[in-house]
Amino acid sequence: MKRTTDSELLSNKVFSIINWIDFSFNQKFYYKKTELTNDYIFLYATFLFYVVGNEKYSLDDAVKVYLQNILSKVLNELPQYNERVSVLRIQKHLLFGNKTDLRYLLISQILYMLELLGFSAKEDFKAFLQEKLLFKEKKIIKILNRIINPSLITDKKIVQSFSEYLDFKKSLDSYKSLRIANIGVCATMSAGKSSFVNALLGYDYLPVRNEATTARITSVYDNDHSQKLIGFTMNDSKLTNIENNLSEKDVDSWNSNSDITRIFLQGDLDNIGNNGVVVAVHDTPGTNNSGDNTHHRITVDFLSTHKMDAIVFVVNAEHRCATDEKALLKELYEKAVSVQNIPVIFVLNKADSIDKEKESIDTAINQYKEYIAEIGFTNAKVLPVSAKAARLLKMALKGKGDRFTESECDDFPSIVKKFTKRLVLDNSSASYNNNSKVVVDGESYESSLLQTALVHTGIGKIEKEIEMIVR
Repeated sequence: MKRTTDSELLSNKVFSIINWIDFSFNQKFYYKKTELTNDYIFLYATFLFYVVGNEKYSLDDAVKVYLQNILSKVLNELPQYNERVSVLRIQKHLLFGNKTDLRYLLISQILYMLELLGFSAKEDFKAFLQEKLLFKEKKIIKILNRIINPSLITDKKIVQSFSEYLDFKKSLDSYKSLRIANIGVCATMSAGKSSFVNALLGYDYLPVRNEATTARITSVYDNDHSQKLIGFTMNDSKLTNIENNLSEKDVDSWNSNSDITRIFLQGDLDNIGNNGVVVAVHDTPGTNNSGDNTHHRITVDFLSTHKMDAIVFVVNAEHRCATDEKALLKELYEKAVSVQNIPVIFVLNKADSIDKEKESIDTAINQYKEYIAEIGFTNAKVLPVSAKAARLLKMALKGKGDRFTESECDDFPSIVKKFTKRLVLDNSSASYNNNSKVVVDGESYESSLLQTALVHTGIGKIEKEIEMIVR
């Protein structure tokens, strides 16, 4: 069993391409009061389009379509620009201005993009760049040598023009080199598994319904620098869709597409850092006893054939210890947990729905520990949580309360009241100096109050437990 799988290598490559494209087309360039951004971006897109359309660079169809769409959009927004004028505008400012040679940077970034795509520059492409950028042959050779080793560049102005790019490149290369820690998340139907993953993300990126929705493995890779959700899909071994700014509707559409067998996402998992590791959370199909064994088979096969650093088993506190749950736990223990010696975290979700007049949460936890011990999970940790409350509180604190549904707006005040006054699923101490206000549905809340409520939902303890396992 390989530590670095083919899917991990592919995700590294595709995520790097998406992040690089996002960075490169959001750069800004100025000469005194003259903005050269559009000239630079136009030339960058034009030259990259040359690569995409060149048969010598054999690109995966999905990557090619993704790049063509991005580049076509950029070029369509700059119809008044042409190559020679843009080069001359940049060259004019070089010769008579501060000599910050953006052509060095342009070639360097094009070559780095080729590297991410898995290629090196062909001789005809070097000749193409020489002609388009108005360089003599000796000059282009010198520049290519300097780009390979930027330390040879002596002009301070040119070095400065490289700084932002080199910082991003270093960050991207560093991220690609990190070890991937795989966390499998599984449950029976309607345990709130996708809600739990959404709580880790702090937003509804995975579809949540009362019926079995997750029909394939959805893998979410943590990136502390992510400002949005990006991703791609697979149909068996074939790369299909690539997107650089996903909404929950996009992911829901992917999940409902029968031609998609695997979904890969990258976003920032709250309170889980990239300190020497990338945490990948794999959301598996919710199994059930409806007679269709497909989801059960996909889940067990994935967790037993892929190296997992931990498994998070999400339990519905309202319907724990059901027959189908026991069947899944037995097979997981026999085929994955005992074979690979995988640590398992049991998450008692919807713990806030337990009727405390009939039983305490501690009693429910102890009873469940006895239940799973009979299967083989001895000394297991069972952690209570309200994934729904955690997700809504995180969204509110991020200023996304305006995206609540009507029913969520109705529920939110009672959630705040419950987890600040009556229910504490995690009694970790927390002190906050942030006295800012958060407005949800016209009501104003102190940020520190919502932070306290969030701690009490229990999500933080689970995040810490995951952190401890993967370090």
